[in-house]
Amino acid sequence: MAKVFPIESSVPLQVPPTTVSVPRKNVASSPVLEVAPNPDNEMTEEERKLYRKVDVARIKYLRLIHRLGYDTEHHIAIQVLYRLSLVEGFRRIKVANHSSELESAWKKALQLEAEGTEDLEFSCNVLVLGKTGVGKSATINSIFGEDKSKTSAFLPATTAVKEISGVVGGVKFRVVDTPGLGTTHMDEKSNRKVLNSVKKYIKRCPPDVVLYVDRIDTQRQDANNLSLLQCITSVLGSSIWSKTIITLTHSAAAPPEGPSGIPLNYEMFVTQRTHAIQQSIRQATNDPRFENTSALVENHHLCRRNTEGEKVLPNGLIWRRLLLLLCYSVKTVETNSLSARVASPANLFSLRFRMPPLPHFLSSLLQSREHPRCAADQDVGDIDPDELINEDEEDDYDQLPPFKPLSKSQVAKLSKEQQKLYFDEYDYRTKLLEKKQLKEQLRRLKEMKIEGNNHDVLGDNDNPDDEYETERSVMPDWALPSSFDSDDPAYRYRCLDPKPNFLVRAITNPDGWDHDCGFDGVSLQYSLDAANAFPASLWVQVNKDKRESTIHLVSSISAKHRENVSSLAGFDIQTIMDQLAYTLRGESKFKNSKKNTTTGGLSMTFLGDTMVTGAKFEDKLSVGDRLTLLANTGAVSIRGDTAYGVNMEATLREKDYLMGQDLAILGASLVRWHKEWSMAAKLDSQFSMGRASNVAVHVDLTNKLTGRVSIKANTSEQLKIALLGVCSMTMYLWNRMHPFIDRNY
Repeated sequence: MAKVFPIESSVPLQVPPTTVSVPRKNVASSPVLEVAPNPDNEMTEEERKLYRKVDVARIKYLRLIHRLGYDTEHHIAIQVLYRLSLVEGFRRIKVANHSSELESAWKKALQLEAEGTEDLEFSCNVLVLGKTGVGKSATINSIFGEDKSKTSAFLPATTAVKEISGVVGGVKFRVVDTPGLGTTHMDEKSNRKVLNSVKKYIKRCPPDVVLYVDRIDTQRQDANNLSLLQCITSVLGSSIWSKTIITLTHSAAAPPEGPSGIPLNYEMFVTQRTHAIQQSIRQATNDPRFENTSALVENHHLCRRNTEGEKVLPNGLIWRRLLLLLCYSVKTVETNSLSARVASPANLFSLRFRMPPLPHFLSSLLQSREHPRCAADQDVGDIDPDELINEDEEDDYDQLPPFKPLSKSQVAKLSKEQQKLYFDEYDYRTKLLEKKQLKEQLRRLKEMKIEGNNHDVLGDNDNPDDEYETERSVMPDWALPSSFDSDDPAYRYRCLDPKPNFLVRAITNPDGWDHDCGFDGVSLQYSLDAANAFPASLWVQVNKDKRESTIHLVSSISAKHRENVSSLAGFDIQTIMDQLAYTLRGESKFKNSKKNTTTGGLSMTFLGDTMVTGAKFEDKLSVGDRLTLLANTGAVSIRGDTAYGVNMEATLREKDYLMGQDLAILGASLVRWHKEWSMAAKLDSQFSMGRASNVAVHVDLTNKLTGRVSIKANTSEQLKIALLGVCSMTMYLWNRMHPFIDRNY
């Protein structure tokens, strides 16, 4: 089983009881060195040798973390020092005053670093494995800080196993660079040839650390990756994974969109990608105990840097320092002479369940949710139905002069100016007709609501129309012609079915073809009115491919207490890291006025043996008929760790929003977690271009100068579709003819 040094975790790390956290400033200010108590006289000679070896290893490790700018409060250092203390655990019972040992070792390490006379005598052998083109050689160059290995943007740069040596921060590094491995079944023979040559080399020089390199921006882990990992395991043995660090390159890439179309949180994106590779390693070794640590890498020369010139990732991590710390930690813990005292790796490294970061739960909590409504209480969003019904333009459509729609052949005979006037008039009449139909629908809903309130006082014979009720039959549909003709009234005039309460749809997967039918999921929607007083809704989506399955369920039921107060209770299920997360949520909404609503809610999420609690407050204000302001704030907590967040949004709609869909949303968010502030801003806009084209623009930017720009366009005109295809092909050919090659990418 591999050793766990998590980079980030939403669960606060509990300091082991045998480890003392020593702030550097307190140690440096003390002029007197405290000497750790000598081993007890009852210790055997073998125990004394082991104690001295552990003490030397501890001091070396403390000197290394000091050179990297860390101290004993770093969570990785805490775990390594704790594991060293387990090796000499027998001595803890015999020595009474052992709380100052770590402090004495830290002072000794600082003293040796200040003198600079004693050689560290620490070396690290690193084996680099991975697929072709993932950035293995570029990562080696970044570790050494110079071009030690040849790189290429298009062709494999490493064709044979080779050794690269150098010194990094006073530590002797011997890195074994290997050719890239293929992922297809045809590459298995060449992969085994490469791995056999690697096996011969590591017999002469066993690696202390193995870096398995892959790209973080690879969207899908298919069965070919599993076959590659199985090939590595069969040739090099499963023990190779016990000292492996999952190294993800291109870590400055923007996270992809999630199922809802919103970009994933960066921490959640990293966690999902690491978990996918970890699951493949477990399947390849048939050992569910493996829990490898992960490291993020970005080799591009345009990566953001700090004032010292070190590359910084979007989450603020200085990745090179952290990768070196992980290498030193794995080497220190994996030393055979130190780990021999431990009975079982499973006992030494307990399994840690990977939790998504708290901002993931916070973003889910702060989502604004609409309460289910009864049929008589349906509205049209933020627009006041009474104002829409009482508008003076009610009879505008009926007062228009007659208008005869033209066929395609007749429109083609018109001039461009006449066509423009014709389509403008056609669109204007269409909007007025839709507005008239909407008003009629709102009137019917209002009448249904009034009749529902007066239903209890009406008698059985109060409705005179009941006397004339006769059996009704559905009129047969028109017979359709054998070929489609837009001028045929059978196609132009069709009745509309009412919105069904039960809807089932297939979910297509554009990234893969796991099923011959072209889809890998099913979505189900259902709504009902329980006891004619409690509207409820249910949405379920199930996805299944050859390797894993996921489920996402959202259910809610609401109750209206008074005219302006309603409450909602919900139960959600979601698959997170092969575990089911169950969420109970409840909220109450108060309608202060026609333009203002206030909402407060609580939630509890159960994931494994962990419970995440949250609370939120939301206020929504409509300014006129076009502008809506939304602000919400909340906090989520787990085992003493808390994340706070604030969201603000402004939505501007077009004048006739219900008939047209043009709108713009400007939002900003502020999150505080782990004593750090994160800010982000976004802009979403959708608008129409002409009569047959729509454009959607999404822009987001964070305070770490990372962001994304997305432009989506759709059109029903064949000429525009062809132009879009020509533009894409032209850009592709231009990039191939004038490539921008970066040697460090």
